[in-house]
Amino acid sequence: MTRSSTPPCRENEQVLELPGERLSPNTVRLASPVPAVVHLRVTDPLVAWLAYRGVLESVTQAAPEFLSLWSLSAARSALSDDTWFFTREARIEGARAAGNPHAISRLRGLFAFPDEQAAVRAVRAWSGFEAHFLQEIEIREGSVVSWHDSRWIDAMGTTSAPTGHATASYSAGEPFDDQPLWELLIDGKADLIGTALREKAYSVVRAQWPNALSPLEIARLGAQLDSSIGYIAAFPVDEGDTVSIRFLMDFRDAENRAFLDALQKHLATLPPEHINRADLAVGGDFFGVPDLRSRSLTVPRERWPGGLRVAEAQQD
Repeated sequence: MTRSSTPPCRENEQVLELPGERLSPNTVRLASPVPAVVHLRVTDPLVAWLAYRGVLESVTQAAPEFLSLWSLSAARSALSDDTWFFTREARIEGARAAGNPHAISRLRGLFAFPDEQAAVRAVRAWSGFEAHFLQEIEIREGSVVSWHDSRWIDAMGTTSAPTGHATASYSAGEPFDDQPLWELLIDGKADLIGTALREKAYSVVRAQWPNALSPLEIARLGAQLDSSIGYIAAFPVDEGDTVSIRFLMDFRDAENRAFLDALQKHLATLPPEHINRADLAVGGDFFGVPDLRSRSLTVPRERWPGGLRVAEAQQD
């Protein structure tokens, strides 16, 4: 894998440039890989699972109805007494759809920072961000990336609905002032660089779901073949008056003969130390899967965020 040595911007620059086809003033389809930095709270077992795969991917890469963890947070906010988070995200999404539809939705994309300087600034400025959760990534060629000044989000506050000017300016990628804190929204895939954070993630998953290590290893190996096997996401189902959110593991490639043949060839070429055969054997033919039922929820249909697709309920 060839890594770019030049970051897309330097701290405090008001113009951010990325290589590729320009789709809107702040959106490109990458013509080459681009380095970036993400914040992955791997103490959360679900985040740890997704990180250990070694490939981050926006939910659109797996299925159009899947929900990102960010959009799931917005849905939870819609059920609370304090709906400012839901209201903010809904208004930003509305501004994006109306004024800059090629930009990536905050409800669908991956969040990243263009460089370490921006990531460190975010750690210093934002509650809940910690330096030891920062992870270098390389965004893959062909991914669509938009950039936005996160200082507009800070200025929106946490108590009331944002103004139309703020949501439109954020969506358009305009700098808030001469000290922008750029963030990237990614529709595509990114490879994690290094293993230290992934090793922490593995320990968290092993402690939380020890019987699910076999599908975890399959997910890691499958990601190397560009498969979404083992990817876990929230899945909204239209139940009429409500939307039921469940968690699903994408295991469709388990019945894909072409993928299974490619996996066998891949295993044959890997050095033995690159395959965790002990984990592959956990559970045998009856391995476990992560239990995420406690994270499921039901949202009244009228509170469902606009722009997020739902699947129809299956008839028994």
